[in-house]
Amino acid sequence: MRIPILLAAATALALLSPVAAVAADPEPDTLPPVITLTPPAGGANNWYGGSSIHVQVRATEDRAGDSGVGEVTYALNGGHTRVGSIPAGGGPVEVSSTGRTTVTVTATDLAGNVATASVLVGLDRGRPVVSYQGRVVPGAVFVQGEEVPLLYTCRDEESGVASCVGPVPSGGLLDTGTLDDNRTVRVTATDRVGLELTHVVHYRVVEPEFDVVGAVEVEGTPQVGHDLTGGAPEFSPTPAAIGYRWHRDGVPIGDATTLAYRVRAADAGHRLTLVATATRPAFNAGTSTSTPVTILPGELVLSADPVLSGDARVGETLEVEHPPVFPGGATETYVWLRGDAPIPGASERAYELRAADAGHRVRVVLTATRDGYLDRSWVTEPSAVVAGGPPPDGDPLPGGGPLPADGAPRIVGAARVGGTLQAMLPSYQSTGGTPVSTAVNWLRDGQEVPGATGTTYRLRAPDVGRRLSVRVTATAAGHAPSVLVGAATGPVAKAAARLRAKAVRARGRAVRLTVTVSAPGVLATGPVIVRAGRRVVARGVLRGGTVRLTARLSKRVSRLGVTYAGDAGVVGRSGTVRISAASRAPSR
Repeated sequence: MRIPILLAAATALALLSPVAAVAADPEPDTLPPVITLTPPAGGANNWYGGSSIHVQVRATEDRAGDSGVGEVTYALNGGHTRVGSIPAGGGPVEVSSTGRTTVTVTATDLAGNVATASVLVGLDRGRPVVSYQGRVVPGAVFVQGEEVPLLYTCRDEESGVASCVGPVPSGGLLDTGTLDDNRTVRVTATDRVGLELTHVVHYRVVEPEFDVVGAVEVEGTPQVGHDLTGGAPEFSPTPAAIGYRWHRDGVPIGDATTLAYRVRAADAGHRLTLVATATRPAFNAGTSTSTPVTILPGELVLSADPVLSGDARVGETLEVEHPPVFPGGATETYVWLRGDAPIPGASERAYELRAADAGHRVRVVLTATRDGYLDRSWVTEPSAVVAGGPPPDGDPLPGGGPLPADGAPRIVGAARVGGTLQAMLPSYQSTGGTPVSTAVNWLRDGQEVPGATGTTYRLRAPDVGRRLSVRVTATAAGHAPSVLVGAATGPVAKAAARLRAKAVRARGRAVRLTVTVSAPGVLATGPVIVRAGRRVVARGVLRGGTVRLTARLSKRVSRLGVTYAGDAGVVGRSGTVRISAASRAPSR
C-alpha cells in the first residue's frame, strides 16, 4: 500500500510544478521612483529667514521588489545656479542664495526609470523699508497744536510685509501737543519671516514764532542812481513765503517790494532798510530787517570836459560845448569869468566878447544841479588872450597876465579810507621873480571839504564813493590869480578789514569768543555775527575794534563762522574759527 501513496504524491507534485514556476518569475520594473520634497516648517508662503534653508529629499520605489533607486541629483535655479547629488535614499539640499530659488530633484532607479520633482522656496535676508510722506521729515518744525497728518508706508520686496505699525495709523495726526526740541516718531515694519526695521524721525514742536537764522543783508553802492540788492534771509522753520519791502527812515516805500532797488533822488541823505517778512500757516509773521545804509547824493557826470569854441576877439562870440550831463534832468548854469572874476550878466551858453575883455583870458564855469545829486562844476580851459582893443585900466603889468604854471596839481596815493593823499603842486614863474603865494583846498565831488587846506589829506568814511581833487590858487604881484584844479581820484573805496577770532570752550556748553577787526589807518566799528552752521549763536558790536561774546553750544560743534558786517568806512569780512583752548586764526 505504500507505493501507491508515493505515486499519488509524485503525481500531485508533477501537476503543481508548472504553477509554481510561473509564480517565481518577477514582473519587469517600469515605474519611476517616488520623490518627496519637504521644505522647512515655519515658512510664510515658502519664504524663510536665516542664512540658509534645507529642503529634505526622499526618493523611494513605489512597489516592493522593484529594482531600487540608483541615483538622486538636484539643480538650483534662482539667486545662483548649482547642481549636485545626494544619497540614493535622499537627504537635505541646502539653499543659501537670497530671493526665490527653484529646487529640482531627479531620481533614477536601477531599471533606468526617471522621476523629477520641483519646489519653489525663498530666502529673505533683507529688512523691510519704512517711508514717510508729506511734511514729516527729519528736522521738521511744527507749531504747538498744529494738525499735521502722519503719512507712512512699509514695503518688503521679498517675503512681503506682515505688519506696519506707527504711533497712529497712517493718515492720523502727529503728536504736536507739547513743546519739545527733540520729539520722535517711530514706525516699525515686520516682514513675513520676522525681520524688523524701525524708522525714527526727529522733529521739533515750537511756539508759533520764526527764528531768524540768517538776517537779511543789503549789498551795493548806497548812492542815488545805483542799485541795492538784498540777500534772502534764512528763517526757522522754513516759511511758506517771504515778502520784501524797502523802507526810507522806517517808512515803507510804496512800490519797492523786490530784492533789487534802484536808489532814487528822494533817498539822498536818508537811511534805507530792507524788511523781509516770513509767513507760514499757524505761525505769527516773522521779520528780519537789514542794517540801515545812509544814502549818499548821486554824482552828475560828463563824458568829456566842456571846451570853448570861437575866436577870442572883441565882438566875436565864444560858446561852451559839452556833452549832456548824465543822468538827465539836471539844471545847467553858466558863469563866464574874466581872469577869476565873474563877468556881470554873462550867464548864457554863448558870450559876445566885450572891450573890457581885451587883453584878458576868459573861461566858463558850468554847474549842474539836480535834486538828490551833488552839485557838480566843470571849468573850461582859458581862452587865448582876447584881442581887438586896448587893455583896460588896471591891467596887469606888461608881460603879466595869469600867473603861468608848469602844469596842473596832481594827487598821489591810494583812494581808500584810512590812507593819506598827497597834493603835488605845480611850479609857477612870476614876472620879475616876484614871490608866489599858494592856497590849497581839497574838494569832495567838487565841493570844498571844510578845514582841508594842507597838502595832505587823510581819507575818512564820508569820502566813500566820492572823488577827491585839489584846487590850488596862486597869486603874485603883477599877475592875475591862477586857479588850477587837478584831476580827481576814482571813487574812494572802503578800508580792507582783517578779521581775527579766538574761541575757547569753557565749562559746560559755554564757548567764549574774542573777535578783533583791524583796518589800516581806521578804527573798525559795526556788528559781528557768529553762526554754527546756519544758526546764529551770538551777536555783538565792535568796541575799539574788538567784541567779546559767549555762546552756548553742543560739544559736537567744533567750528564757527564769524561775519563782520562792515561799517561806513570798512569793508565787511567773514571767516571761520575752530573751538579749542588755543587761539586759531580764521581761515579766509
